[in-house]
Amino acid sequence: MPYMLALIPTPESAEKYIQAAQEFFSSQNSDHLLSKESTPHITLCQFECEQSLAASLWEEFKKLSQPSLMIRFAAFSFVKGIAEHEGYYWAELSIARDTPLLNLYQQAVDFIQKKKLPIINDYGDYYRPHLTLARIQLPYTINAWPNSLLDTENFTLGFMPCLS
Repeated sequence: MPYMLALIPTPESAEKYIQAAQEFFSSQNSDHLLSKESTPHITLCQFECEQSLAASLWEEFKKLSQPSLMIRFAAFSFVKGIAEHEGYYWAELSIARDTPLLNLYQQAVDFIQKKKLPIINDYGDYYRPHLTLARIQLPYTINAWPNSLLDTENFTLGFMPCLS
């Protein structure tokens, strides 16, 4: 089963990202949209493992790493989908590649690799930290977004199953 180590915003901040996603993209042809039923997050490492192992991995990793991190948003971006995502664009908040974030990311990758579990997201030079708001099809005209979406925020280390 796929799981991820991720950074998760406070409930108040999560609401801000969910509201922005709904406001900007709910009228678009989207099959992936942040909502009250989803958790905004910044993926550190996605991996496959048996469900019976997941909780112990999380407990072990939690003890090795810092519990939270200030996140600095850099831009609002659209990333063209490839392979099974061809024809779609991911609407995202790009994250600055600050040293503390990259250190935590590398710690997560090293931890999962030492466990000999398969990593299923882009990593190494391909790691691009971001918070996904939606997956949409074009054409699309974007409205102005509030500057508060790009405020520096404190995110807490978390663990969750990956959703398709």
